[in-house]
Amino acid sequence: MSTKSFQQRLSGFVQNQGLSAGLILALTALVFSSVFQNDFVRDDFGYILNWPLIQNLLNLPRFFVGFIPPEGMEGLYSPLKTFWHALLYYFFADNPLGYHVIALAIHLAGVLAAYHLAFVLTGHRTVAFLTALLFGLHPVHVESVTFLSSSVDTAGIVFLFVSFYCYIKTGGYGGHLFEGDVPRRRDEDVKENRTAYGWSLFFAVLAVFTHDLAMALPFLFLFFDLGFRGRKETLGKIAGRTLPFFGVVIVYVLLKAWNPGGVTPGRYLSDSAFLTMLLMIKAFMKYVVVVLLPTTLSYDHAILPGNFSFGKEKFVDSAALAQSLMSPQMFLSFAVLAGLAIVLALAYRRRPLVSFCVGWFFITLLPVPVMISGPAYFSERYLYAASFAFCLLVSAGLVRWAARPASPARWLSLVLATGLVFFYAGRTVLRNQDWKDEKTICETTVRSNPQNAALRYDLALVYFEEGELDKALSIMKSAMAINPDEPYYYLALESIHSARGEYKESIRALQKAVELDPNLAEGYYNLAGIYAFLDFDDAAQSHLDKAIRLFKNRGLMLEAGESAMALDRYMATRKVIKEGGAGLFMAPEN
Repeated sequence: MSTKSFQQRLSGFVQNQGLSAGLILALTALVFSSVFQNDFVRDDFGYILNWPLIQNLLNLPRFFVGFIPPEGMEGLYSPLKTFWHALLYYFFADNPLGYHVIALAIHLAGVLAAYHLAFVLTGHRTVAFLTALLFGLHPVHVESVTFLSSSVDTAGIVFLFVSFYCYIKTGGYGGHLFEGDVPRRRDEDVKENRTAYGWSLFFAVLAVFTHDLAMALPFLFLFFDLGFRGRKETLGKIAGRTLPFFGVVIVYVLLKAWNPGGVTPGRYLSDSAFLTMLLMIKAFMKYVVVVLLPTTLSYDHAILPGNFSFGKEKFVDSAALAQSLMSPQMFLSFAVLAGLAIVLALAYRRRPLVSFCVGWFFITLLPVPVMISGPAYFSERYLYAASFAFCLLVSAGLVRWAARPASPARWLSLVLATGLVFFYAGRTVLRNQDWKDEKTICETTVRSNPQNAALRYDLALVYFEEGELDKALSIMKSAMAINPDEPYYYLALESIHSARGEYKESIRALQKAVELDPNLAEGYYNLAGIYAFLDFDDAAQSHLDKAIRLFKNRGLMLEAGESAMALDRYMATRKVIKEGGAGLFMAPEN
């Protein structure tokens, strides 16, 4: 077969929308098929299995007003996301297979939306085909698909894609970005497509109320209208067209702020807005690196090799020492981001697609440091929308290169595209296996960030729950070697020692915990339990009284009451057993 004949056949296949889209969806489904074997992991337990709010569809009004977040997980307010979770729980309960089927279906819908969006932006079927294929297989999307508590977020991004597609179709645009110069023709006679505009607004509401990142939509619309729509319009007309979308975002933000638990309570890193800003510069640079080179993927990425990550809760004060405007990493991050801003400006006339993709990438990430729910400033799942721009840019570059007259360029572009597809597919298959279960994802995350004490703590708890006490003790001690001043680590250490029957070590661990945090009610309560078990009744009662007082000081009246009743029941049961001569309790250690 001649080169020309092969290229013609390939081009003919790509031009067939049904066949090409079907192949993309089939390959994506095949690569992600191993996800069906995965179990619930990480936040799935809090957001799905143990969240009373979603376990009754009659709570629907409270998804919007009167929202109750999962325990210790404030900031989750996204009413439609909560509704999707409730609906899935109604059908599948604690069966992860059903959730995974729906998660993959959402991703396939996103791939299809990416195909149509790429085509309407470029007017080029080959670009649309390759964009959707790379988007469907990109390894960075594994977390979005297989992490069930976050997979519903992906639906919000799919709605964002559809809303943007409909907005483009409101009139006067015909795929200019791939052709070269942005047209500057006056086209006043083009009528707005009111139906497309209405659908765009409808899907914008769905997007924003499903995922916080969709708050970027009106800014994307402004970006597109001002720079790329291809016809001259007054600023008033553009403002009038985008204003309802800003209204949707404003209503959502007000509801989020009004609902208790709707906004993540938090402080600046080390109480410094400046350090937080520096961290976000690093985070944005990290987003560029991860989407460009998805070789090292992790549930929790480190800023630098060390004992801190991008998480608000895991960022220790010592990490502030690594934050400097003149540090090599900060300087490089700032330089790269500034360079991309320059590219956006310079490429606008001659390479508008480049400019559009750079703008899209960062605009879709802007809500992360502002309003995103959760404790982390960086997460791979936040790249689901931004990665579309990367895939579009790479695809357009390969297609444009293949269009050169020189035959080697054509074949080389085909080889590069094929190699990229196979690399993405293989890396995605391997990454899916990392999310097999709680133990596997914790182990792989620790390997990717071995100096993160919090990750080792999480892994130790997994080993403990599975009865691997020796491993739990070893990994817990390694976490404490990295960060010896975290009182909750000593609580975990006590649980491990108690399970091993090492009560003297348990007491020492708890004493260290309350030494580090004198207001740690859980520490005094656990001490009370151990002392009661060892027949130190006076010490048990004394520590219990202190635990109850501290629980009440924190407003935890339920915990205080349950603590008192638990020890009372325990002491009564013990008395009955002893009087019966069972002899089940060991003598106290000296």
